[in-house]
Amino acid sequence: MFKAATPCARFCILISLAAAGCGIRIPHVEKATVPPESLAKANTVAREGDIAMARGETYAALIKYLDAAKLNPNSEVIFNKVAITYTKLGYYDKAHDAIVRSLALSHGYAFGFNTLGTIQLVEKKPGAAIKSFRRAISLNSDVPFFYLNLGNAYLEKKQDVKAMQAFRQALALDPQVFSRQAGIGVQSASVQFNDSTRNYFLARVYAERGQDELALDFLKKALASGFTDFEKLKKDKEFEKLRNTKAFKELLEEYGVSLSPS
Repeated sequence: MFKAATPCARFCILISLAAAGCGIRIPHVEKATVPPESLAKANTVAREGDIAMARGETYAALIKYLDAAKLNPNSEVIFNKVAITYTKLGYYDKAHDAIVRSLALSHGYAFGFNTLGTIQLVEKKPGAAIKSFRRAISLNSDVPFFYLNLGNAYLEKKQDVKAMQAFRQALALDPQVFSRQAGIGVQSASVQFNDSTRNYFLARVYAERGQDELALDFLKKALASGFTDFEKLKKDKEFEKLRNTKAFKELLEEYGVSLSPS
C-alpha cells in the first residue's frame, strides 16, 4: 500500500504529531507522480469503499480503500479512510500507520487529527486524544463531531466541567449531533460510547437547552445502562424544571428510583 517508514523516520513523525501545535514540524513525505487516470480511478474505488462501509461491509470497504491508496498514494483523505476502517476492525497499529501517512501528506488536515484522537481514545489514551481533538478543532472549528469526541475524552479524564463545555459546543453547531452519532464514520471518525455516565451527561446537556424529550431519552438510556448516582439526579441544576414534570416522575418510577429524602 505504501512504503513503510524506517523506525527513526516513524519515530520522528509520531513525535511531531504528538507535539503538533507546539512548534515541532510534521515532516512531509515525498509524493509520487500519479497519472490523472489513476487519480480518477482511485476516487471511484474509494467511493465504492464508502458504499460498502455504509452497508456494514467493513472488510470489503477496507479492500477498496487499500486499492484506492495504491492508485493514489498522495491522498490524505483516502489514508484517513484506511485508518478509520482499521480502527473499526480493531487493527490499531495499522490504523496508526495509515493516519501518520495521512497527516504527513497534509499537516493541516483536521479530520486526520480527529481520527488520530479517535484511535487514541479507543486505546484508552485520553490525554493524548484531548491534544489531538483540540488540534483538529484549531484547524476546523465548525465540525460538531470534533467537540463530541473532545467531550468524551474529557469524561475519560474525569474532567466533567470541560466535558460539558465541549458537549455544549457540539450541540450549538448541530442540535441533533448526539442522535446522529452512530459510531466510527467514514469521513468524521467518532467513538460512540453508551455507558451510563456519558448518557447522563448528554441528558444534562439537553435538559439545559430545554430539549426535554431528548433529555428524557438519554436519561432513560443512562438508567437502563446502570446509572445509580441519584444524589446527582436530585441536585444537578439542569433537571430543575424537568423534576416537576409527569414524564420525569414516570421515568424514574419505571426504574424504581425515588428522589424523596430517605
